[in-house]
This record gives sequence, structure tokens and C-alpha cells, in this order.
Amino acid sequence: MLQNIMQNQAVEMVHKHFQPLSRKQLEICLLHTFGVAKSIIASNYNITVEAVKQNIKRSVQKLELDNSDALRVALLSTIFVIMLNK
Repeated sequence: MLQNIMQNQAVEMVHKHFQPLSRKQLEICLLHTFGVAKSIIASNYNITVEAVKQNIKRSVQKLELDNSDALRVALLSTIFVIMLNK
């Protein structure tokens, strides 16, 4: 369901800037960044809400950021720059 919203080409463009993350980690972080509830993300990926939280936490650590707000800023800023360069 939600994976269909995440157009493959667009996610790949963002993934180039966040290569420490797996594709699934990036998708979960993007959905979280766009305000999708953790419970909806969890049901969409057939994982628990706790697994979603852990995914976000690990992503923050992999990218050496301070917290999930910094992750959101990094993702949104990157998307903005990609859009400007189009």
C-alpha cells in the first residue's frame, strides 16, 4: 500500500544521499518524516510499532545524527535540494 506511494525512482534519488541506510530503513524514515503514524507504517511492513521505533533509532545512529528531528530535517532538506536541481 504505502510502498506504492514511494515511487521507486524518487526513493532511489534520495537513497544516493543516505547510503548507510537500507532501502527499507529509508522508506520507513521517509514515511515517518511525512507524518505517517508509526502504527500504520508497522502494519504496512508487517512489523511491530516497536520495530518501527528501533528502525528510526538505528537510522539516526547510522547517520550520526542527534535525534529523529535531525533525521527529518536531513531528509526534507535533501528532498528540497533534489527538487531544486530538477
